[in-house]
Amino acid sequence: MKNEEQARSLFGILLSDKPIRKHFFICSSSFFFGYLVNGVCEEYVYNRLQFSYGWYFTFVQGFVYLFLIYLQGFTPKQMVNPWKTYVKLSAIFMGSHGFC
Repeated sequence: MKNEEQARSLFGILLSDKPIRKHFFICSSSFFFGYLVNGVCEEYVYNRLQFSYGWYFTFVQGFVYLFLIYLQGFTPKQMVNPWKTYVKLSAIFMGSHGFC
């Protein structure tokens, strides 16, 4: 990583000027809140609407994630790992949702 300080934000909340504990709390609570909302929406679609096309739903969900990443302002220059790692993780994630 570079030695220079980068301004980091999450949904408009500037994290760079906050202590590391608040930084961790904001990031982890945002992750769990987003995962909870995702789970509730998935259960609603599968159980209430009787949607049974898991692979299609996972495919659309992947594009929604890409769009949200784009809105957050992520660029390939900010990548820490190589593309191969991200592709493998995406394939595992899609398989875990599609085979359920």
